[in-house]
Amino acid sequence: SNIKEKITTLLANKGDAYMVDSITSFDEILLEDKWKQYERYLEFMPKTKLLESREEADDPNVITKKRISSRAKGIVFSSDDVSGELDSYIVQKKISIIKEYRVFVVCGEVQPLASVRTSKTPTTKVKTDGSVTVTPELRKYVEKVMQHCSYDLTGLDIAETGDGFALIEVNRSPQFNGYFREAGVNIAETLIQKLVKNE
Repeated sequence: SNIKEKITTLLANKGDAYMVDSITSFDEILLEDKWKQYERYLEFMPKTKLLESREEADDPNVITKKRISSRAKGIVFSSDDVSGELDSYIVQKKISIIKEYRVFVVCGEVQPLASVRTSKTPTTKVKTDGSVTVTPELRKYVEKVMQHCSYDLTGLDIAETGDGFALIEVNRSPQFNGYFREAGVNIAETLIQKLVKNE
């Protein structure tokens, strides 16, 4: 409610200022909800449903996540870690990941380098582990996903599997410190330059 009030105030008083992602209402920022993402991107994502019982989180074939969380903090690996309302979690089919990428798209342009990320496990955190050039196959997949949205800045978490690519999550406000450290590219500067150029 606090964030909604602030965004409503900003929108009412923005004058001629440009709103990133051309936001016109609070509801437009709710894509961070992983269930809403699945409803929009289900053709790209592993099979997902809302958590119906705590015991489902103990199934080794699924991964359980808070619908709204950041930096993998809402991922749980057992029913003991589930707290609050059950429908505040999603249950997603576990996939066998060969490599995980964070691909940035700025003003519709896929950035040439992607961060390589480590997956979260019960004993490790997600972290950036280098950067690689985006392959033509990965670029084509990202462009296909982006046909379903048109944001100024997006960080797509994409898994490479034995069956091809799978979308893990779409981030509207992605962290890019690791990308800057590894690739030497400041995504904030890239965004500002493109927005100014487009004005």
